[in-house]
Amino acid sequence: MTPSFLKTACVVLSALLLWGCVSQAPQEPRYTSSFISVSEPGFVLAPGDRFAWFAPAEVISDGEHSLGEKTIEHLRERFEQRMTEQGFQMVGSTDSADYWISAVIILGDAVSEQELVQRYDIAPALSNLANYEAGTLVMRLVSPLGRRTQWRGAMELFTDPSLKAEERQRRVDYAVDTFARHLSPK
Repeated sequence: MTPSFLKTACVVLSALLLWGCVSQAPQEPRYTSSFISVSEPGFVLAPGDRFAWFAPAEVISDGEHSLGEKTIEHLRERFEQRMTEQGFQMVGSTDSADYWISAVIILGDAVSEQELVQRYDIAPALSNLANYEAGTLVMRLVSPLGRRTQWRGAMELFTDPSLKAEERQRRVDYAVDTFARHLSPK
């Protein structure tokens, strides 16, 4: 064996040993969530449309889970900010609004599509077989004239109370931004 062959073999063997000893920190699973929305045929928002909250966000809970008022207020303020940034107007009275905003947050037990449709007289339906799992935010835009839902979306976001407050806040912000993005004016 030649000295150059021995040197090359040592380098390769050392590299293999070092490569085998490299460890990686465990990766935290990425937060992913799906968003789904449905609207009445022909529903289109225009810049300048006026929105008002129909009522405070309702929390459907099994009694074991809760959501702080501060989180709900932040959700509302961020949504209003994002809608205003897109050229919409937030008004204080439902009487002067083109659309009413309604929000439902599901904590604890899952709620079926059928139960949600019956409880809130929501149309259009997504699927009679759907379930909204714990941690889902459902928002809808209602026409004041016919009191009929024109658009609604759903996204799971309140999923892990053991997370740090900053991470939970980041997830709420991401979800609210997703809702607002899907409502951009045409």
